[in-house]
Amino acid sequence: MIDNLRAFAAVVESHSLGVAAERLFITQSAVSRRIQQFEDSVGAPLFDRTQRPLGVTALGQRMYTQVLEILSAVDDLVAMPSEAAVPRGVLRLGLTPALGDSIPAEAVAHMKRAFPDLEVRIRTDQADGLRGALGAGELDAAFLVLPSVARLDEPLLGRRLSTLDVVIVQSRAQPLFVGPTPLRDLRRVDWVLNPMGCRYRAELEHAMHARGNALRVAVDVYGVDTQLRMVASGVGLGLVPRGVMQASPRRDDVAIVDVVDFSMQLDVWLASVGRLGNMRRAVDVIAEALAAQFGDTLRGDQAVAGVASTSAS
Repeated sequence: MIDNLRAFAAVVESHSLGVAAERLFITQSAVSRRIQQFEDSVGAPLFDRTQRPLGVTALGQRMYTQVLEILSAVDDLVAMPSEAAVPRGVLRLGLTPALGDSIPAEAVAHMKRAFPDLEVRIRTDQADGLRGALGAGELDAAFLVLPSVARLDEPLLGRRLSTLDVVIVQSRAQPLFVGPTPLRDLRRVDWVLNPMGCRYRAELEHAMHARGNALRVAVDVYGVDTQLRMVASGVGLGLVPRGVMQASPRRDDVAIVDVVDFSMQLDVWLASVGRLGNMRRAVDVIAEALAAQFGDTLRGDQAVAGVASTSAS
């Protein structure tokens, strides 16, 4: 049937069986046969064969508009597995909450300008939820935060985009610590952190517990700008990627605490199940923006599958 539709469209556009045959690289008799089959299937003539050049009936003209839409949809469907194809349709992206503030709005705007036929739907969830959604086919790709020694669980494929240098910050106007400070001294102050489930917070809690201490969380809230405003006002210490802090309008209101026995490096991964197909170019726009936001460059473009027992943020 698709061949018949292509033959019909070619004849409508050229008003000639011969020209249509040349366009389709088939014989004129093959074009004539496909047109006849199409007319038989709809039960009505679509061309006025008494006219020269070949004319199109009123019904044929109306059907031509629908046929073009069908052929365009078929072409999009066939191109979907190709990573060189123009992104169009619905792109379903997953983000861990810790990364939600890190995607520059300019990157999304650029992606929409470059690919105007693309609709973007972003889901924010913890890593386990995003992994499940990827496995169920509910997401095309997701950006995760993993410890530097971790890898993706099969069947996920991915590539490491950047390494986050996560730092502890305090109010610049009301500093709690001056000079090198051991982590144990931070047990007596309040914190402004992401809610439970965040990789940043989990790493900090693990380090504190290893020293026999516990965190005193004053506020748990998502949103780097909100957190930095609270830190700047003296509510407590914060935990934020260095690159995100440096890009924030609040960067001059906070200062990094020099903790001598604690550091945190986490990796940002782009994860998917299988190839991204025609969504690849759109996803790369966001991936490159994230890497630039964190002051790093992409570490290669190869797909990597592996096993990780450590959960992501």
